[in-house]
Amino acid sequence: MNSRGLDMFGRPRVALTLGLGALIYFFVFVASMEVRWRSLDFSAYYVWSRLLRSGINPYITNGEPFARAWGMSILDRTNPAALLANYPPTFLLLFEPLTWLSPQSAHWIWTILNVIFLALVLVMLDSDPAVTNWTRLSFISLALLYLPISLHFYWDQAQLLILLLLLAGLRSIQIGRDFAGGALIALACLLKLYPIVMLGYLFFWRRWRVMAYVAITLAFGALITVMLVGRDISVTFVPRLSSVNDLMGELSVSGAVYHVLKFSGVPPGPFANIARQLLTAFADLAVVGLAIRATLLVSADRVHEDRTFALWLVAMLLITPSSWSHYAVMLIPLFAEIGLAANEGAASRLAIGLAIASYLLADILLLGWAGHELLERLLDVRFPVTRITGLFFAAGVLAFASGYCLANQTESKSKGCFMAVPP
Repeated sequence: MNSRGLDMFGRPRVALTLGLGALIYFFVFVASMEVRWRSLDFSAYYVWSRLLRSGINPYITNGEPFARAWGMSILDRTNPAALLANYPPTFLLLFEPLTWLSPQSAHWIWTILNVIFLALVLVMLDSDPAVTNWTRLSFISLALLYLPISLHFYWDQAQLLILLLLLAGLRSIQIGRDFAGGALIALACLLKLYPIVMLGYLFFWRRWRVMAYVAITLAFGALITVMLVGRDISVTFVPRLSSVNDLMGELSVSGAVYHVLKFSGVPPGPFANIARQLLTAFADLAVVGLAIRATLLVSADRVHEDRTFALWLVAMLLITPSSWSHYAVMLIPLFAEIGLAANEGAASRLAIGLAIASYLLADILLLGWAGHELLERLLDVRFPVTRITGLFFAAGVLAFASGYCLANQTESKSKGCFMAVPP
């Protein structure tokens, strides 16, 4: 597909139809979340942070009684361990200001902040002057219609903030502000830990100064956190990491291996656990190895730097055990990079096709997840929701394959990339 294949997205009627539909859908969806303040995941953030502000250790204290007293609940049938905090102390510390407000008010502010984070991410991805305004409107609309974003808002998640920090870090690096870039990436790591994978990207692009600034900021941030939170509370977070590593997120390699073994009829037990750990480790190494290979083989220019950045984002999700469906918002930079390259006629049909397949599969699976009960009634069949979400890993694999193909294209006519900075 070349730029002609995207002509339809540049037509005013198509762009306006997509834009109007996306706008109505997105704001109706956000407005329907009025009662979500009572439930996970916002309720967990609020309860854990409020306990921390009150001097109560959320990592060893059952937060559900407090949640009920505040009109909320943090019960999770699929993860009983959620009664205890499993987010880093830095995240809870920075969330604390919202706990001075009522849960309802805090929830709306958090939702508005997520809308702002999303808007800033989309602005950062818009850097190619060759893209017309109508095409730009179409692409933004398609982003809003990408259901993992809706799921992110439904669960009141923080991945858009992490994505924003990582993108802002890359932009800072590209304009020569290594300290700011390293500090932003370090902050993302302090908030959620899993962005530490992006150090691999920095290492293989030989960003030594940035890595040094990341290390310095991590050490300084951890020290400040311990001073404000307290050493006794901070150290109790470390054992909680095991509960995160035992998670089987739908988008993660570990979740995919778990579902494969489960539906293959492998009985639970020591053998199944060992097999799962070995298969997961092998697959994780394969994902990281391919990301490294793609990084080492490309030429050292800004276009390939950005493409491999998008690829590493996908790799990060695949090897993170807690990578749930809503983490797929991290795929937006890859889709943007594919769109920009296709607009210049510089993306292969395979890369474009794989990206489209990933996008559509994610939306179809999440629609199935949302409407599985209705489907069961209509079709009169039993269709466990776990089998729907268990297939979500395929959307991540398709995205990774698309990014790998794009990153390793030897010839490119693209002058723009999703984080390009004018000289």
